[in-house]
Amino acid sequence: MKTDSKNERPKLRPSKPAPKQVRMKCLFFALSLGAILFAGCAPQHYIVLLSNGRHVVAAQKPHLEGFNFVFLDLKGRTNSVPSEYVRAIAPESAASTNTPSR
Repeated sequence: MKTDSKNERPKLRPSKPAPKQVRMKCLFFALSLGAILFAGCAPQHYIVLLSNGRHVVAAQKPHLEGFNFVFLDLKGRTNSVPSEYVRAIAPESAASTNTPSR
C-alpha cells in the first residue's frame, strides 16, 4: 500500500465491481422476493353455490342486505341473490375442483 508522506495514512484503492455470480444471485433474490410479495396481493374471488347446484363467481365477498346477498361479478356488475337460494359461499381457492361449470 502506498502512504501519504503528510499523514501516513494508506490510500484506498477503488473497489472492484462484484463478480457476475454475486450480481446474478442478488438479482435472482430480488426478483423472487418481488414475485412472492405480489402473489399475496392477487384478488380474492368467491364462489356462491346455489341451492339448484349452479354456482356464481363473485369478484368480492358477498354481503347480506336485507334478505339478499349482494356482490360484484367478474365484469363489475352488481348482482343480488335471495339468501334462501344460497347454499354456501367460499373463497375460490377453498372451493372444490369438481364444482359444475356455469
